[in-house]
Amino acid sequence: MLRFLGALVLLLALLAGVAYWAGWVTFGINKKDGRTDVQVNVNSDKFKEDFASFKERFSSKGSLQARGKLASVTGEQAVIQGTGGETVVRLTPATKVRLGAQDGTLADLRPGADVMVDYVERDQRNEATAIQVTNP
Repeated sequence: MLRFLGALVLLLALLAGVAYWAGWVTFGINKKDGRTDVQVNVNSDKFKEDFASFKERFSSKGSLQARGKLASVTGEQAVIQGTGGETVVRLTPATKVRLGAQDGTLADLRPGADVMVDYVERDQRNEATAIQVTNP
């Protein structure tokens, strides 16, 4: 029983530490007129925002892949022409680009390049997570 209570206290301390680190909970001390007041503030908006972000990130069906030629590329999307047809992916600042064995940027992408694109379905759109140019 004592081990269980010790584990429970440790778990609660860990959760409190995570909540403090994430900014969901803040603590304060006010000393006034010989009195010490301890304040615990809960930022429920921050918690809801972080939870929604977590849920969105991990609710996708997993990583998908498209291979083919880069038909077109704009600042916001790329079109890959593969054997199964056309795949349109949204480009974001988080999209990683590799040119052969080197890191690249979205500005390095050129139509006609052979590419392999990893993407996830998010908000009913395909979002590119990584683009590998196989013939830089």
